[in-house]
Amino acid sequence: MKIVIEPSAAVTLASIAENPGVAQGRVGIILSGGNATPEVG
Repeated sequence: MKIVIEPSAAVTLASIAENPGVAQGRVGIILSGGNATPEVG
């Protein structure tokens, strides 16, 4: 299975992954792929 997300969603995920101390408690991140086409990637 291949999962495709939009670049703007990946920025949020990457920032939390690189700086885990920034977020306190539980954090939800919405990874949207609505505008990505399967041919890309």
